[in-house]
Amino acid sequence: MHNTDLNFFPIYNQEVKELFYKRVLLIIWIGICLIPLFLILDYVVAREYFFQFLKYRLICTLLFLLLLLSYRSKYAQNYPFVLALVIYVTTCVMISAMIVDMEGYSSPYYVGLLLVLATCSTLLPLDFKQSIFFGCLLYLIYVMPVLIFCSPENNLGIFINNNFFFLSVIAIISIQCWADTNTRIREFNLRMQEKEYADKLAYYANNLEEEVAERTRELEQSEVRFRELYD
Repeated sequence: MHNTDLNFFPIYNQEVKELFYKRVLLIIWIGICLIPLFLILDYVVAREYFFQFLKYRLICTLLFLLLLLSYRSKYAQNYPFVLALVIYVTTCVMISAMIVDMEGYSSPYYVGLLLVLATCSTLLPLDFKQSIFFGCLLYLIYVMPVLIFCSPENNLGIFINNNFFFLSVIAIISIQCWADTNTRIREFNLRMQEKEYADKLAYYANNLEEEVAERTRELEQSEVRFRELYD
């Protein structure tokens, strides 16, 4: 993995933090738009749960609107990762509740959780550890309620199949975040090197005349010393 120079590390962290903050706003708007829109899917796939899911989606959308109102706050600006985590957990808990209502083990709504993970990992500048954390948290939000509140009946095979895809997607996304982080750090290092070179060129350009005069004085002094030694 590429590392940033210790002198530039605070700058890199600040850039990532600012990018995180900007991308969180985009995710909030995506949630506000898509969460109610997926009522169409509820009506087609799970019509018997439509009004229950409507309640879940309205509550989640309301929470997103409240987060949008708090987006400009100092806390949100200083801790965008926490804000992103609240958004992430809120959405995942809503979908998990839907999965449990649909008897859990065979519910196709687990794909919604993977969609949330894919959205966050694509838009947010997560590093490898953060992506692992997001993936494991998502998996627990999916698995634990199903195991606690649902009965497997004859759907254990489907549940195992869903888990296989779940873990595979988490692994792939974590590798993607690792590669993206390396690329981000590499680009940052190149920009810092370019800035250093530009600063040096600007210094030499602005101080060239003074440098020439200084070198000339040094040569004259050297010439005087040599003459004194010769004489």
